[in-house]
Amino acid sequence: MQESPFAMTGRSAEEYLNERQKFVWRRPDRFNFVRDILYELAVTRPKATALYWTSAENEVDIASFEALRHRVNRAAGLLRAIGVNRGDVVLVFLSREKAWWEMMLACLQLGAIASPGTTQLMEKDIAFRLRTTNAAAVVTNATLAERVDAAAEDEHWRGAKVIVEGDRAGWTAYAAFAGAPVEDCADTKADDEALWYFTSGTTGNPKMTVHGCGYPLGHETTGRFWLRAGPDDLVWNVSDTGWAKGAWSSLFAPWLCGAGIFALHANSVDPERILSWLEKFPVSILCAPPTAYRMFVRHDLNGCRPMRLRHCVSAGEPLNPEVIEIWRNKMGMQICEGYGQTETTILC
Repeated sequence: MQESPFAMTGRSAEEYLNERQKFVWRRPDRFNFVRDILYELAVTRPKATALYWTSAENEVDIASFEALRHRVNRAAGLLRAIGVNRGDVVLVFLSREKAWWEMMLACLQLGAIASPGTTQLMEKDIAFRLRTTNAAAVVTNATLAERVDAAAEDEHWRGAKVIVEGDRAGWTAYAAFAGAPVEDCADTKADDEALWYFTSGTTGNPKMTVHGCGYPLGHETTGRFWLRAGPDDLVWNVSDTGWAKGAWSSLFAPWLCGAGIFALHANSVDPERILSWLEKFPVSILCAPPTAYRMFVRHDLNGCRPMRLRHCVSAGEPLNPEVIEIWRNKMGMQICEGYGQTETTILC
């Protein structure tokens, strides 16, 4: 008989079910994630790790909740300076640059609508989003800036453009911004629009999914019952930030549980690097798509000794039972699969 997966995470099935039975949704009439979650953590746990950022070039930047608040306020100052107002749409085409977290949160702070997209978008994809959203601004990196310029010209779009690295004619350089930060937060209603995500568009044009300002609170179940995160945890989601999964495990769920978020900024998912990073950094919870786990088990896991890893989850498509079994036998952890949609939080 197999050991219960709960036993591997330090919590029995009985404890899990009791916690679930006592769970009550928070359903406030007004909610702003930055004001009500980030600012609260910046006061109650100012020095705790909020974002543990690394890069393929071995850069490390650890931001506390207090430090992250200041960074977000600076990003909000830039957005306000270029004319972004409450209810405006900001297209955020970034990977795992630190600016992704800062700009996403700055939009929420101002009551603007953030619409993320992956860095794999081509000119026609960007043009579709410019046309569909009537965005007030685009934030992107040097890789996509040329495509944005071409798409903007095709669509006769004349909104503001922010580049997060380097300089480019006609763009505002995020790194060079020296204006005043913004500390006030929009007093948004829970059902005010906050996030516009696009589906993958496998059967036609991508469909837009709208989430309100209260949507982040839906990820309390994601954080508590699937990630099983707490204040001492560091959560690493290797999925791309451009998809809704980024909101799940790279933004809302960990911070709702007081956990820190870990990130690796790299051009691709490198299984050897990820396994090495698990040994090198204090990641306690790993969230990865099935494709990544399939790559992991092709490597020799006998010598893999993660520093702190205690819990693993997967989502996006069904994971092969044999992969789950190999990971369980080699790493001593059950991979807990989750199912949800762009339109939802986790469902089961």
